[in-house]
Amino acid sequence: MPKGIFGNNKVSEHGTNSYYNYHKCRCDACRKAHAETNRSYNLTWARQHKEEQRQYQMAHQEHIRHVLRQWKQINPGKYNSYRAKRRAITLQAIPKWLTKEQLEQMKQFYMNRPEGYHVDHIYPLQGEGSCGLHVPWNLQYLPASENLSKGNRL
Repeated sequence: MPKGIFGNNKVSEHGTNSYYNYHKCRCDACRKAHAETNRSYNLTWARQHKEEQRQYQMAHQEHIRHVLRQWKQINPGKYNSYRAKRRAITLQAIPKWLTKEQLEQMKQFYMNRPEGYHVDHIYPLQGEGSCGLHVPWNLQYLPASENLSKGNRL
């Protein structure tokens, strides 16, 4: 039996990732096999990398805060630009039909925030596929760690 590309006794078959890589075959069957192999590898790598990144961030919280503070001092223009964009998004998410009482209710909601909690939008202002409003019934208190891990998701 002839040797395969990896020195074993299996010959790489047409329509497999090995055939795509070794023989540079670009037929539909080989391309699909290659794409599926890459997709599964990328998903596995992304999960592992995300977990490693989260563990690093938990272990080095103080260092990360220090570096961010330094970055803000070195790059005040970029930081101010980011904050201005965030304010604009929030202002655009406040509907014109919101009453003064409801605006005051939101102000009180922010002022009465418990220590260690963030004010979170249940439906994110910049969500993927949907955008929430900056209204009292779209606000909730979440523990800081939970809110930071939530991101722009429901």
